[in-house]
Amino acid sequence: KLGLAADLTAQDWNDALEHFGHACAYCGDAGALQKEHLQAVSHGGEFTRRNIVPACVPCNQSKKDRALHDWYKFTPGYSDCRLLTIVGWLFGESGVRVVRERFSLAI
Repeated sequence: KLGLAADLTAQDWNDALEHFGHACAYCGDAGALQKEHLQAVSHGGEFTRRNIVPACVPCNQSKKDRALHDWYKFTPGYSDCRLLTIVGWLFGESGVRVVRERFSLAI
């Protein structure tokens, strides 16, 4: 509708579920999971592999259309480890190394 890319495949979704251990990318809950846009559609977020992560209903509803950096660090479920898993999904191991070094994360 908005002219945004929408090419997420069933395999992409299965890969995301595997990457996050069939749990919410944000809090680790293994309950019912939804396809959550890291960058909200209202802010140009596309329905693509690099913008969709599994999220539980409470995390998805809590995040709404906020940017990850404006929301995640302030949630009860925040974890440096899960943040690095999200970074790994988006940017691979090279991205994880950069974030670890820049923010002195020893995970």
